[in-house]
Amino acid sequence: MPQSAVSLKYLKQALAEVLVRKELNNVTVQDIVRQAEVGRSTFYRHFLNLDDFYDWLQATMLDDILGQFAMGETDNTDFLKFYEYATENRILLQSFLKNRPWPEFSTRLYTVVLNNYMQLLATRPNSIPARIRAEFLIGGQISLVQWWLGETNPPTPQQMAKYHNELTSL
Repeated sequence: MPQSAVSLKYLKQALAEVLVRKELNNVTVQDIVRQAEVGRSTFYRHFLNLDDFYDWLQATMLDDILGQFAMGETDNTDFLKFYEYATENRILLQSFLKNRPWPEFSTRLYTVVLNNYMQLLATRPNSIPARIRAEFLIGGQISLVQWWLGETNPPTPQQMAKYHNELTSL
């Protein structure tokens, strides 16, 4: 892994560790670099400021999330990789989804999921318009994921993927 990729990984992990004890809107560059045990110059070599770091992190996580969805054998989405990814990135996802300063993360995630559903549902004619079905599915899925992220002792990723697949096939 190139040095810059390692630095970015350390910074991402450091943010997750800082978020255990601090709210997202109170985090500073100093908090992140101290936790990552890197110099400020390492942070500023990659990012202009904290907002630039958050923008990069959001874009990276959205790309990662999209990469987790695979179509199953029955042409249904398999959610296992997503729940495994969410388990590994639990603290960051909780922070980005619950903090009011980050509505754009939720909005961008919603838009990406909506577009995917619209494409999928277009291939499945129904008396209910695709947009209405997509909105219904997304609303339920967002609530389910937020509930799961907030649980102290949540079901395993395997259990959640099974439940999620069963719920979306109703």
